[in-house]
Amino acid sequence: MKKRLNSKKRIKRIVAIPSIILMISTLMLFAGCNGGIGNTGNTSEGKSDVKGITENGLTYYTLLDYSKIGDLPFGRSNLVSVEEDLKDRGIAEDYICVVEDDAPKDLVIPDEFNGGSVVILTSNPETAGDLRFDSIQFGKNLIYIYRFAMFGECENVTELSFPAKVKSIQESFHNCKSLSRLEFGEEFYYADVSFYKCESLKEFEIPAGAGTLESSFQGLTDAKITFNKVPYRLMDCFAYSENLVVVLKDTEGMDEMNFSYPYDAVREIPYDFVIGTEEVLAYSDLADEDAILQKGTGHFCETLDADKKIDPADAKKYAEIYDGPIVTVETCPEIKPSEYTKLGRDALLKSTEAVYESVADNAWSNSRSGYPTGMKEAPTVYFIAEKMGGIGVDYTGNVGDKTYYQMVYRISVRDIETDELLCWFEAETGDAPGKIESTTPLYKEGDRTYFQEGVSTDVTPWYVVKKYFE
Repeated sequence: MKKRLNSKKRIKRIVAIPSIILMISTLMLFAGCNGGIGNTGNTSEGKSDVKGITENGLTYYTLLDYSKIGDLPFGRSNLVSVEEDLKDRGIAEDYICVVEDDAPKDLVIPDEFNGGSVVILTSNPETAGDLRFDSIQFGKNLIYIYRFAMFGECENVTELSFPAKVKSIQESFHNCKSLSRLEFGEEFYYADVSFYKCESLKEFEIPAGAGTLESSFQGLTDAKITFNKVPYRLMDCFAYSENLVVVLKDTEGMDEMNFSYPYDAVREIPYDFVIGTEEVLAYSDLADEDAILQKGTGHFCETLDADKKIDPADAKKYAEIYDGPIVTVETCPEIKPSEYTKLGRDALLKSTEAVYESVADNAWSNSRSGYPTGMKEAPTVYFIAEKMGGIGVDYTGNVGDKTYYQMVYRISVRDIETDELLCWFEAETGDAPGKIESTTPLYKEGDRTYFQEGVSTDVTPWYVVKKYFE
Protein backbone atom coordinates (compact mmCIF):
# COMPACT_ATOMS: atom_id res chain seq x y z
CA MET A 1 0.00 0.00 0.00
CA LYS A 2 1.10 3.61 -0.32
CA LYS A 3 1.88 6.04 2.43
CA ARG A 4 1.66 9.77 1.83
CA LEU A 5 4.07 12.27 3.36
CA ASN A 6 2.93 13.80 6.65
CA SER A 7 -0.23 11.69 6.64
CA LYS A 8 -1.31 11.20 10.26
CA LYS A 9 -4.13 8.83 9.43
CA ARG A 10 -3.92 5.59 7.49
CA ILE A 11 -5.96 5.37 4.30
CA LYS A 12 -9.17 3.46 4.89
CA ARG A 13 -9.54 0.60 2.46
CA ILE A 14 -12.06 -1.67 4.07
CA VAL A 15 -15.04 -2.55 1.90
CA ALA A 16 -18.00 -4.17 3.63
CA ILE A 17 -20.05 -6.90 2.00
CA PRO A 18 -23.71 -5.95 2.33
CA SER A 19 -25.16 -8.31 4.92
CA ILE A 20 -28.22 -9.06 2.81
CA ILE A 21 -25.99 -10.29 -0.05
CA LEU A 22 -24.05 -12.49 2.33
CA MET A 23 -27.25 -13.83 3.81
CA ILE A 24 -28.78 -14.63 0.41
CA SER A 25 -25.59 -16.31 -0.80
CA THR A 26 -25.42 -18.44 2.30
CA LEU A 27 -29.07 -19.46 2.08
CA MET A 28 -28.45 -20.53 -1.51
CA LEU A 29 -25.61 -22.71 -0.31
CA PHE A 30 -27.79 -24.30 2.36
CA ALA A 31 -30.53 -24.84 -0.17
CA GLY A 32 -28.17 -26.73 -2.43
CA CYS A 33 -28.03 -24.06 -5.15
CA ASN A 34 -24.27 -24.42 -5.15
CA GLY A 35 -23.08 -28.00 -5.07
CA GLY A 36 -19.44 -27.12 -4.45
CA ILE A 37 -17.15 -29.44 -2.60
CA GLY A 38 -19.92 -30.86 -0.44
CA ASN A 39 -22.23 -31.98 -3.24
CA THR A 40 -22.85 -35.68 -2.87
CA GLY A 41 -25.40 -35.97 -5.62
CA ASN A 42 -28.31 -36.75 -3.28
CA THR A 43 -31.75 -37.71 -4.49
CA SER A 44 -35.09 -37.66 -2.69
CA GLU A 45 -35.12 -41.44 -2.48
CA GLY A 46 -35.21 -42.62 1.11
CA LYS A 47 -35.41 -39.13 2.63
CA SER A 48 -38.65 -39.79 4.50
CA ASP A 49 -37.09 -42.79 6.21
CA VAL A 50 -34.14 -40.84 7.61
CA LYS A 51 -34.57 -39.81 11.23
CA GLY A 52 -31.94 -38.48 13.55
CA ILE A 53 -31.78 -38.80 17.31
CA THR A 54 -32.08 -35.49 19.16
CA GLU A 55 -30.69 -34.96 22.63
CA ASN A 56 -30.35 -31.60 24.37
CA GLY A 57 -30.66 -29.54 21.19
CA LEU A 58 -28.23 -31.68 19.20
CA THR A 59 -29.39 -34.10 16.49
CA TYR A 60 -27.21 -37.04 15.48
CA TYR A 61 -27.24 -39.00 12.22
CA THR A 62 -25.01 -41.69 10.90
CA LEU A 63 -23.07 -40.28 7.98
CA LEU A 64 -24.72 -42.68 5.57
CA ASP A 65 -28.19 -41.60 6.69
CA TYR A 66 -27.32 -37.91 6.57
CA SER A 67 -25.94 -38.22 3.04
CA LYS A 68 -29.52 -38.95 1.94
CA ILE A 69 -30.87 -35.62 3.23
CA GLY A 70 -27.92 -33.23 3.15
CA ASP A 71 -24.43 -32.57 1.84
CA LEU A 72 -21.29 -33.94 3.43
CA PRO A 73 -18.18 -31.72 3.50
CA PHE A 74 -16.20 -33.66 0.93
CA GLY A 75 -16.66 -34.63 -2.67
CA ARG A 76 -16.55 -38.18 -3.89
CA SER A 77 -16.13 -40.02 -7.13
CA ASN A 78 -19.30 -41.10 -8.89
CA LEU A 79 -17.59 -44.44 -9.43
CA VAL A 80 -18.18 -45.45 -5.82
CA SER A 81 -21.23 -45.34 -3.60
CA VAL A 82 -21.49 -43.06 -0.56
CA GLU A 83 -21.19 -46.12 1.66
CA GLU A 84 -18.02 -47.28 -0.07
CA ASP A 85 -16.58 -43.78 0.13
CA LEU A 86 -17.27 -43.55 3.86
CA LYS A 87 -15.68 -46.95 4.38
CA ASP A 88 -12.61 -45.84 2.45
CA ARG A 89 -12.35 -42.82 4.76
CA GLY A 90 -12.73 -45.04 7.82
CA ILE A 91 -15.80 -43.18 9.10
CA ALA A 92 -18.68 -45.41 7.92
CA GLU A 93 -19.84 -46.06 11.50
CA ASP A 94 -19.46 -42.46 12.65
CA TYR A 95 -21.86 -39.56 13.23
CA ILE A 96 -22.60 -36.00 12.24
CA CYS A 97 -23.87 -33.61 14.93
CA VAL A 98 -26.46 -31.05 13.80
CA VAL A 99 -26.94 -28.08 16.15
CA GLU A 100 -30.60 -27.05 16.52
CA ASP A 101 -31.96 -23.64 17.53
CA ASP A 102 -32.87 -24.87 21.02
CA ALA A 103 -29.35 -26.05 21.85
CA PRO A 104 -27.89 -24.74 25.12
CA LYS A 105 -25.96 -21.47 25.06
CA ASP A 106 -22.86 -23.28 26.32
CA LEU A 107 -22.44 -25.94 23.63
CA VAL A 108 -20.65 -29.19 24.33
CA ILE A 109 -20.05 -31.42 21.32
CA PRO A 110 -19.42 -34.99 22.54
CA ASP A 111 -16.54 -37.20 21.45
CA GLU A 112 -18.89 -40.09 20.65
CA PHE A 113 -22.53 -41.01 20.18
CA ASN A 114 -23.98 -44.54 20.29
CA GLY A 115 -20.53 -46.05 20.10
CA GLY A 116 -19.45 -44.07 17.03
CA SER A 117 -17.21 -41.02 16.83
CA VAL A 118 -18.76 -37.61 16.19
CA VAL A 119 -16.63 -36.48 13.23
CA ILE A 120 -18.70 -33.72 11.59
CA LEU A 121 -20.33 -30.61 13.05
CA THR A 122 -22.93 -28.55 11.20
CA SER A 123 -25.98 -26.34 11.79
CA ASN A 124 -29.59 -27.13 10.96
CA PRO A 125 -30.06 -25.18 7.70
CA GLU A 126 -33.74 -24.56 8.43
CA THR A 127 -33.10 -22.77 11.72
CA ALA A 128 -29.57 -21.46 11.22
CA GLY A 129 -29.23 -18.01 12.72
CA ASP A 130 -31.88 -18.42 15.40
CA LEU A 131 -29.42 -19.68 18.02
CA ARG A 132 -26.92 -17.49 19.88
CA PHE A 133 -24.44 -19.45 21.98
CA ASP A 134 -21.87 -18.14 24.46
CA SER A 135 -19.23 -20.86 24.31
CA ILE A 136 -18.47 -24.11 22.56
CA GLN A 137 -16.41 -27.13 23.54
CA PHE A 138 -15.53 -29.36 20.60
CA GLY A 139 -15.36 -33.14 20.76
CA LYS A 140 -11.87 -34.56 20.36
CA ASN A 141 -12.90 -36.76 17.38
CA LEU A 142 -14.17 -33.91 15.18
CA ILE A 143 -12.58 -33.83 11.71
CA TYR A 144 -14.89 -31.58 9.67
CA ILE A 145 -16.79 -28.40 10.57
CA TYR A 146 -19.18 -27.52 7.78
CA ARG A 147 -21.69 -24.69 7.34
CA PHE A 148 -21.72 -23.97 11.03
CA ALA A 149 -22.35 -20.60 12.70
CA MET A 150 -22.67 -18.65 9.46
CA PHE A 151 -25.29 -16.17 10.67
CA GLY A 152 -23.70 -14.69 13.76
CA GLU A 153 -24.63 -17.54 16.09
CA CYS A 154 -21.16 -17.21 17.61
CA GLU A 155 -21.23 -13.43 18.10
CA ASN A 156 -20.89 -13.87 21.89
CA VAL A 157 -18.11 -16.47 21.78
CA THR A 158 -14.74 -15.17 22.96
CA GLU A 159 -12.65 -18.30 22.37
CA LEU A 160 -12.41 -21.07 19.78
CA SER A 161 -9.94 -23.87 20.45
CA PHE A 162 -10.08 -26.69 17.93
CA PRO A 163 -8.99 -30.22 18.82
CA ALA A 164 -6.05 -31.84 17.06
CA LYS A 165 -8.07 -33.86 14.52
CA VAL A 166 -10.03 -30.95 12.99
CA LYS A 167 -8.55 -30.66 9.51
CA SER A 168 -11.29 -28.93 7.50
CA ILE A 169 -13.44 -25.86 8.28
CA GLN A 170 -15.80 -24.76 5.53
CA GLU A 171 -18.33 -21.92 5.38
CA SER A 172 -18.26 -21.44 9.13
CA PHE A 173 -17.79 -18.85 11.89
CA HIS A 174 -19.03 -15.62 10.36
CA ASN A 175 -19.46 -12.44 12.40
CA CYS A 176 -17.87 -13.80 15.56
CA LYS A 177 -17.73 -10.25 16.88
CA SER A 178 -16.39 -11.09 20.36
CA LEU A 179 -13.83 -13.71 19.33
CA SER A 180 -10.43 -12.76 20.74
CA ARG A 181 -8.67 -16.15 20.98
CA LEU A 182 -8.35 -18.63 18.12
CA GLU A 183 -6.32 -21.85 18.24
CA PHE A 184 -6.04 -24.56 15.58
CA GLY A 185 -4.98 -28.16 16.12
CA GLU A 186 -1.92 -29.77 14.61
CA GLU A 187 -3.89 -31.56 11.83
CA PHE A 188 -5.64 -28.41 10.57
CA TYR A 189 -5.24 -28.32 6.78
CA TYR A 190 -8.12 -26.61 4.98
CA ALA A 191 -10.32 -23.51 5.41
CA ASP A 192 -12.82 -22.13 2.93
CA VAL A 193 -15.17 -19.13 3.34
CA SER A 194 -14.64 -19.13 7.09
CA PHE A 195 -13.78 -16.68 9.87
CA TYR A 196 -15.35 -13.63 8.26
CA LYS A 197 -15.65 -10.34 10.15
CA CYS A 198 -14.18 -11.54 13.45
CA GLU A 199 -13.50 -7.94 14.40
CA SER A 200 -12.14 -8.54 17.92
CA LEU A 201 -9.58 -11.10 16.75
CA LYS A 202 -6.17 -9.42 16.92
CA GLU A 203 -3.54 -12.16 16.85
CA PHE A 204 -3.40 -15.88 16.05
CA GLU A 205 -1.23 -18.51 14.38
CA ILE A 206 -1.76 -20.89 11.47
CA PRO A 207 -0.06 -24.25 12.16
CA ALA A 208 2.64 -25.66 9.90
CA GLY A 209 0.36 -28.36 8.51
CA ALA A 210 -2.11 -25.94 6.90
CA GLY A 211 -2.14 -26.56 3.15
CA THR A 212 -5.08 -24.78 1.51
CA LEU A 213 -6.80 -21.60 2.68
CA GLU A 214 -9.40 -19.94 0.46
CA SER A 215 -11.63 -16.88 0.93
CA SER A 216 -11.09 -16.94 4.68
CA PHE A 217 -9.88 -14.62 7.45
CA GLN A 218 -11.55 -11.63 5.83
CA GLY A 219 -12.70 -8.40 7.43
CA LEU A 220 -10.02 -8.28 10.15
CA THR A 221 -8.88 -4.98 11.68
CA ASP A 222 -5.55 -4.15 13.34
CA ALA A 223 -4.67 -7.84 13.44
CA LYS A 224 -1.61 -10.06 13.02
CA ILE A 225 -1.61 -13.58 11.56
CA THR A 226 1.51 -15.71 11.84
CA PHE A 227 2.04 -18.63 9.45
CA ASN A 228 4.44 -21.22 10.87
CA LYS A 229 4.96 -22.55 7.36
CA VAL A 230 4.02 -21.31 3.91
CA PRO A 231 0.80 -23.07 2.77
CA TYR A 232 0.55 -24.71 -0.62
CA ARG A 233 -2.46 -22.60 -1.59
CA LEU A 234 -3.46 -19.17 -0.27
CA MET A 235 -6.28 -17.78 -2.39
CA ASP A 236 -8.41 -14.67 -1.84
CA CYS A 237 -7.83 -14.50 1.89
CA PHE A 238 -7.54 -11.25 3.91
CA ALA A 239 -9.96 -9.20 1.77
CA TYR A 240 -12.01 -6.42 3.45
CA SER A 241 -9.27 -6.09 6.08
CA GLU A 242 -7.73 -2.96 7.54
CA ASN A 243 -4.18 -2.66 8.89
CA LEU A 244 -3.55 -6.41 8.76
CA VAL A 245 -0.05 -7.89 9.12
CA VAL A 246 0.63 -11.43 7.84
CA VAL A 247 3.95 -12.86 9.06
CA LEU A 248 5.67 -15.81 7.37
CA LYS A 249 8.01 -17.61 9.76
CA ASP A 250 9.31 -20.19 7.31
CA THR A 251 10.02 -19.20 3.71
CA GLU A 252 10.49 -22.74 2.40
CA GLY A 253 8.01 -23.53 -0.38
CA MET A 254 7.32 -19.92 -1.39
CA ASP A 255 8.28 -20.48 -5.00
CA GLU A 256 5.73 -23.29 -5.36
CA MET A 257 2.88 -21.63 -3.47
CA ASN A 258 -0.33 -20.76 -5.32
CA PHE A 259 -1.20 -17.24 -4.21
CA SER A 260 -3.99 -14.89 -5.22
CA TYR A 261 -3.63 -11.30 -4.03
CA PRO A 262 -7.00 -9.97 -2.80
CA TYR A 263 -7.75 -6.87 -4.82
CA ASP A 264 -10.57 -4.35 -4.52
CA ALA A 265 -11.70 -4.26 -8.16
CA VAL A 266 -14.24 -1.52 -7.47
CA ARG A 267 -11.76 0.92 -5.98
CA GLU A 268 -8.80 -0.50 -7.96
CA ILE A 269 -6.51 -0.80 -4.95
CA PRO A 270 -5.08 -3.70 -2.94
CA TYR A 271 -6.71 -4.35 0.41
CA ASP A 272 -5.01 -2.89 3.46
CA PHE A 273 -2.55 -5.57 4.53
CA VAL A 274 1.12 -6.45 4.25
CA ILE A 275 2.70 -9.88 4.11
CA GLY A 276 6.26 -11.15 4.47
CA THR A 277 8.96 -12.23 6.87
CA GLU A 278 9.58 -10.29 10.09
CA GLU A 279 12.72 -8.80 8.52
CA VAL A 280 10.86 -7.48 5.49
CA LEU A 281 7.89 -6.23 7.47
CA ALA A 282 10.19 -4.25 9.74
CA TYR A 283 10.58 -1.95 6.73
CA SER A 284 6.96 -2.07 5.62
CA ASP A 285 4.66 0.90 5.73
CA LEU A 286 3.49 -0.20 9.17
CA ALA A 287 6.87 0.61 10.69
CA ASP A 288 9.69 2.93 9.49
CA GLU A 289 8.13 4.35 6.36
CA ASP A 290 7.92 7.92 7.69
CA ALA A 291 11.66 8.15 8.27
CA ILE A 292 12.53 6.68 4.86
CA LEU A 293 9.93 8.82 3.12
CA GLN A 294 11.32 11.93 4.79
CA LYS A 295 14.86 11.04 3.66
CA GLY A 296 13.77 10.40 0.09
CA THR A 297 11.70 13.52 -0.38
CA GLY A 298 14.63 15.57 0.85
CA HIS A 299 16.40 14.66 -2.39
CA PHE A 300 13.57 15.56 -4.78
CA CYS A 301 14.70 18.03 -7.50
CA GLU A 302 18.24 17.90 -6.10
CA THR A 303 21.25 18.26 -8.40
CA LEU A 304 22.98 14.90 -8.09
CA ASP A 305 26.69 14.08 -8.18
CA ALA A 306 27.62 13.64 -11.85
CA ASP A 307 30.31 11.11 -10.89
CA LYS A 308 27.59 8.78 -9.55
CA LYS A 309 25.62 8.74 -12.80
CA ILE A 310 25.63 5.29 -14.44
CA ASP A 311 24.51 3.53 -17.57
CA PRO A 312 21.07 2.02 -16.80
CA ALA A 313 22.39 -1.28 -18.15
CA ASP A 314 24.72 -1.43 -15.12
CA ALA A 315 21.98 -0.82 -12.52
CA LYS A 316 21.95 -4.39 -11.21
CA LYS A 317 25.58 -4.03 -10.14
CA TYR A 318 24.39 -1.66 -7.41
CA ALA A 319 21.09 -3.15 -6.21
CA GLU A 320 18.30 -5.59 -6.98
CA ILE A 321 14.57 -4.94 -7.07
CA TYR A 322 13.76 -6.39 -3.63
CA ASP A 323 16.66 -4.74 -1.83
CA GLY A 324 14.51 -1.85 -0.65
CA PRO A 325 11.34 0.26 -0.77
CA ILE A 326 10.57 3.01 -3.27
CA VAL A 327 10.00 6.70 -2.57
CA THR A 328 8.15 8.48 -5.38
CA VAL A 329 5.30 10.91 -6.09
CA GLU A 330 1.64 10.46 -6.90
CA THR A 331 1.53 12.52 -10.13
CA CYS A 332 4.16 13.55 -12.65
CA PRO A 333 4.73 17.33 -12.80
CA GLU A 334 3.56 18.84 -16.07
CA ILE A 335 6.93 20.25 -17.06
CA LYS A 336 9.83 19.47 -19.38
CA PRO A 337 12.44 17.15 -17.81
CA SER A 338 15.07 19.90 -18.25
CA GLU A 339 13.06 22.09 -15.85
CA TYR A 340 12.88 19.52 -13.04
CA THR A 341 15.83 20.57 -10.85
CA LYS A 342 14.83 24.23 -11.26
CA LEU A 343 11.31 23.46 -10.03
CA GLY A 344 12.46 22.77 -6.48
CA ARG A 345 11.19 20.32 -3.86
CA ASP A 346 8.66 22.66 -2.22
CA ALA A 347 6.99 23.56 -5.52
CA LEU A 348 6.89 19.90 -6.54
CA LEU A 349 5.15 18.85 -3.31
CA LYS A 350 2.58 21.60 -3.68
CA SER A 351 1.39 20.02 -6.92
CA THR A 352 1.58 16.35 -5.91
CA GLU A 353 2.08 14.05 -2.91
CA ALA A 354 5.05 11.95 -1.87
CA VAL A 355 4.41 8.21 -1.79
CA TYR A 356 6.15 5.32 -0.02
CA GLU A 357 5.93 1.84 -1.57
CA SER A 358 7.09 -0.90 0.78
CA VAL A 359 9.15 -3.89 -0.31
CA ALA A 360 6.55 -6.30 1.00
CA ASP A 361 3.58 -4.65 -0.65
CA ASN A 362 5.29 -4.17 -4.01
CA ALA A 363 6.37 -7.79 -4.14
CA TRP A 364 2.97 -9.24 -3.37
CA SER A 365 0.76 -6.80 -5.23
CA ASN A 366 2.82 -6.98 -8.39
CA SER A 367 4.02 -10.58 -8.52
CA ARG A 368 0.56 -11.94 -7.57
CA SER A 369 2.01 -15.43 -7.11
CA GLY A 370 5.00 -16.94 -5.42
CA TYR A 371 7.30 -15.04 -3.10
CA PRO A 372 10.59 -13.63 -4.37
CA THR A 373 13.59 -15.41 -2.89
CA GLY A 374 15.42 -12.12 -2.54
CA MET A 375 12.96 -10.89 0.11
CA LYS A 376 14.32 -12.88 3.02
CA GLU A 377 16.62 -10.17 4.37
CA ALA A 378 16.00 -6.66 5.65
CA PRO A 379 16.40 -3.91 3.01
CA THR A 380 19.87 -2.42 2.62
CA VAL A 381 19.01 0.38 0.19
CA TYR A 382 16.05 2.41 -0.92
CA PHE A 383 15.10 3.68 -4.37
CA ILE A 384 13.94 7.17 -5.28
CA ALA A 385 11.84 7.16 -8.46
CA GLU A 386 11.42 10.81 -9.44
CA LYS A 387 8.98 11.67 -12.21
CA MET A 388 10.83 14.48 -13.98
CA GLY A 389 8.17 15.45 -16.51
CA GLY A 390 7.32 14.42 -20.05
CA ILE A 391 8.75 14.68 -23.54
CA GLY A 392 5.92 15.89 -25.76
CA VAL A 393 5.23 14.17 -29.06
CA ASP A 394 2.71 15.76 -31.44
CA TYR A 395 0.52 13.41 -33.46
CA THR A 396 -2.33 13.68 -35.88
CA GLY A 397 -4.27 10.46 -35.98
CA ASN A 398 -7.75 9.00 -35.93
CA VAL A 399 -8.14 9.95 -32.26
CA GLY A 400 -7.67 13.65 -33.05
CA ASP A 401 -4.84 16.15 -32.77
CA LYS A 402 -3.15 15.99 -29.41
CA THR A 403 0.20 16.06 -27.65
CA TYR A 404 1.17 12.79 -25.99
CA TYR A 405 4.12 12.28 -23.66
CA GLN A 406 6.92 9.93 -22.83
CA MET A 407 7.42 10.14 -19.06
CA VAL A 408 11.00 10.60 -17.91
CA TYR A 409 12.19 9.12 -14.61
CA ARG A 410 15.27 9.77 -12.54
CA ILE A 411 16.12 6.67 -10.51
CA SER A 412 18.59 6.88 -7.65
CA VAL A 413 19.76 4.29 -5.13
CA ARG A 414 20.75 5.25 -1.58
CA ASP A 415 22.02 3.39 1.47
CA ILE A 416 19.04 2.95 3.78
CA GLU A 417 21.12 3.63 6.92
CA THR A 418 23.62 6.32 5.88
CA ASP A 419 21.60 7.87 3.00
CA GLU A 420 24.75 7.81 0.83
CA LEU A 421 24.04 8.14 -2.90
CA LEU A 422 25.21 4.93 -4.62
CA CYS A 423 24.15 5.60 -8.22
CA TRP A 424 21.57 7.32 -10.42
CA PHE A 425 20.37 7.50 -14.01
CA GLU A 426 17.58 8.92 -16.15
CA ALA A 427 15.21 6.84 -18.27
CA GLU A 428 12.73 7.76 -20.97
CA THR A 429 9.68 5.49 -20.81
CA GLY A 430 6.76 4.52 -23.00
CA ASP A 431 6.62 3.24 -26.57
CA ALA A 432 5.90 6.09 -29.00
CA PRO A 433 4.55 4.64 -32.28
CA GLY A 434 4.76 6.40 -35.64
CA LYS A 435 1.03 7.08 -35.68
CA ILE A 436 -1.58 7.19 -32.92
CA GLU A 437 -4.50 4.83 -33.44
CA SER A 438 -7.53 4.22 -31.26
CA THR A 439 -5.83 1.04 -30.01
CA THR A 440 -2.51 2.68 -29.10
CA PRO A 441 -1.69 1.83 -25.45
CA LEU A 442 -1.99 5.08 -23.46
CA TYR A 443 -2.65 6.02 -19.83
CA LYS A 444 -3.64 9.22 -18.03
CA GLU A 445 -1.83 10.86 -15.16
CA GLY A 446 -3.02 14.27 -14.13
CA ASP A 447 -4.04 16.20 -17.25
CA ARG A 448 -1.52 14.51 -19.52
CA THR A 449 -1.68 11.32 -21.56
CA TYR A 450 1.40 9.10 -21.57
CA PHE A 451 2.57 6.16 -23.65
CA GLN A 452 2.55 2.73 -22.08
CA GLU A 453 5.22 0.12 -22.60
CA GLY A 454 3.68 -2.92 -24.19
CA VAL A 455 -0.02 -3.47 -24.61
CA SER A 456 -1.21 -2.80 -21.08
CA THR A 457 1.68 -1.67 -18.89
CA ASP A 458 1.35 1.72 -17.22
CA VAL A 459 4.81 3.12 -16.57
CA THR A 460 4.62 3.16 -12.77
CA PRO A 461 7.59 3.72 -10.42
CA TRP A 462 7.52 0.03 -9.55
CA TYR A 463 7.59 -0.90 -13.23
CA VAL A 464 10.61 1.30 -13.96
CA VAL A 465 12.62 0.12 -10.93
CA LYS A 466 11.76 -3.48 -11.75
CA LYS A 467 12.77 -3.00 -15.39
CA TYR A 468 16.33 -2.01 -14.51
CA PHE A 469 17.00 -3.80 -11.22
CA GLU A 470 15.40 -7.23 -11.65
